[in-house]
This record gives sequence, structure tokens and C-alpha cells, in this order.
Amino acid sequence: MSLTVLEIAALKPQAKTYRQSAGRSLYVVVQPTGSKSYEFRYKRHGKVRSIVIGRIDEIGLMEARKERDRLSRMLGDGLDPVAQRHIVVEEERARLQRAKEAAAARRAAATARREAAKREQLTLSRVADDWVTGMRRHWTPKHAEQIVQSLRDHVYGHLGERPIEALKSSEVLDVIDKLLANGNVETARRVRQRLDAIFEYAGMRHGVPTNPVASAKREITKRVKAASKLHPEKRFACVPIAEVPHLLRAMRAYVGTPVTRSLMWLVALTACRTGEARYATWDEFDFERAVWTIPAARMKARKEHRVPLSPPVIALLSNLREASGQHGFVIPPPASPRSTCVRKCHPLCLGCNQFQGTHVGPRVPAPV
Repeated sequence: MSLTVLEIAALKPQAKTYRQSAGRSLYVVVQPTGSKSYEFRYKRHGKVRSIVIGRIDEIGLMEARKERDRLSRMLGDGLDPVAQRHIVVEEERARLQRAKEAAAARRAAATARREAAKREQLTLSRVADDWVTGMRRHWTPKHAEQIVQSLRDHVYGHLGERPIEALKSSEVLDVIDKLLANGNVETARRVRQRLDAIFEYAGMRHGVPTNPVASAKREITKRVKAASKLHPEKRFACVPIAEVPHLLRAMRAYVGTPVTRSLMWLVALTACRTGEARYATWDEFDFERAVWTIPAARMKARKEHRVPLSPPVIALLSNLREASGQHGFVIPPPASPRSTCVRKCHPLCLGCNQFQGTHVGPRVPAPV
């Protein structure tokens, strides 16, 4: 017998799940929780099988009967409704998977386009500027300006606006070759080092996969060595050790200005750089301990440097202090060419020596 909608609604839950026939293989399944659903039951190869059609709060009785009739016709055609449902479920799962993969592919393509556009904007000059900004705190202002200027003069004009990921070793070689052809061997070395550091930074910071400078390192080194032979580096003049006594005798016989004589002997006796001696101030010297402390800001390595003072150096400094103690610098600046000199000028004045030609004034004696 068939159940009506009211009869189905009146079915009460029991301790166990039970089924109530709704006619022609259609059943109402009642759970202990009170939920109810329609079920189609049939026999296949001697076994009872069932398919849940739907919950009664989701599908009406008429719809359940239509689905029951469809499944019955399927049986009449020799098809197993359970197997067919599995096929439909698998097809739907495959369809959803294909849709998911297509959506993922579209997202990946969009991401790739965005990354490609971003890499197009990631030019060599932009990455180099970021690298310089991060490294400035480790450099002196002068060194930072030298690096920036070398990149502007020798790199940016050729490669600056190129995407850094697209640059090749041959393009780096072109930059180096141009410098070497002009005899700028040391500049070529420095540009190579700076480009290498920029590409390393690009790899760590922006994921740029290759470093064309590193790839061409052997070839660049070969070309730099060849250029070095054609354009030998010009070094500052150096006095051979055997000629040092002659130099000292020439310094003693020098009749130039007292400032120049004093500066020469201070450099010779302390082995300091000329810039360290020229800009030395009296507050850097401790005569009681016989030590000259050059502050880090005036040292090339940016480290404080202490120089022991020998008796000849102390004698030289004592004469200088007596002559120019009113000045902050140990070696006073030369007088202006337009200055007026009188015979009672201080002992280190240059005016009388330059213009009057008669009065030279006391000189600072050279150490014995």
C-alpha cells in the first residue's frame, strides 16, 4: 500500500532504524533521531540493494516517486542503479577536478603574467639603487659616491634600463671590454666587483636565478690580465731603500718654506700619510706619554691609530708649537699671496719669503 504525505509525517522514530513501504519499491526510512528519507530498494543478482533518493524535507513525495520510476526503468534496461550512480558520482568528481585544475592553471598564468611584468620593471639600475641604499651604512660617504658614480658612468648608460633577469654574460663583457680598451684596468676590476655584488643581491632579494658576472668570471679575469700587460698600472714614485740616506740628506739641505720642511720631516719620522699630517691638530698629541692619537674619522680604515713619538719628532713639534701654537692645526696653512708681511711676522710666515726676498725668518730645524 502507498503512504500519503500525512502518514509519512506521522511516522514516529523508534529505538532502531526502520522502513515503511511507500509502494512499488519506494520506502520511507526513519532514523532514531527522527530524520526521514526516501529509499529505493531492489534485488540484483540475488542481493538486495538500496539507493537513498533524498530527505523528506528536501524532496517531496511526488518527486520521490518520479525518481523511483526512473530507477525502475533503468533496471528494466539491464542497468544497475547503484553502479550507474557510482559512475555519475565519479564523472562529477572528475568534472569538478578538471574545473579545479583549470582554475588553478588560470591563477598560475595570471601570477606568471604579474611576475613577468614585475621582472620587466626590475631593471639593473633599480636593483643597484636598492643595493647601494642597503650598503651605505657600511661605507664612507666618499666611497658610496665613488661606487654610484662608477655605475652611472660605465654601467647605467648601457644596461641600466634592462630587466636584470634578462642580462647575459656577453653584455657584462661588453661593459668590461669598453673600459679595458680605454686602458681603465682598475676601473674595470671595480665595476666587475660591484656588478657581481649587485647580481648576488638580486638573487637573494628578488630571486633572480643567474649571475652573468659569476658565469663570465674566468673570461673577465683573462681579459683584465691581458689589458694589464698592455696598460701597466702607474704607481706612485717609491724611493729604493738604498737611496733613503740620499733622500734624508736632500731633505736636510732643502731651503723651501718652513711649513713644507716641517711636513716632510713629520711624515718621514712617523710614517704617516700626508693627509694625516697635514690635518693634525694639537689636541691629538700627548707629549707626556709621547703618543700621537689619530682619530678614526681621519684614518682610511676608520680605526683609531696611535703613533709613538721619538725624541726628534717631539723636538720638531715643540718648535712648531712655539711658532704656531695659536693655530688649531700643527702644520699651519700657507699665508694668502695677497697678505702683507713685515719683518716681525711669526717664524712660519711665508709672505716675506715669497715677496720681499730679503727676510726669511727662523726656520724649524731639521732633526739631527
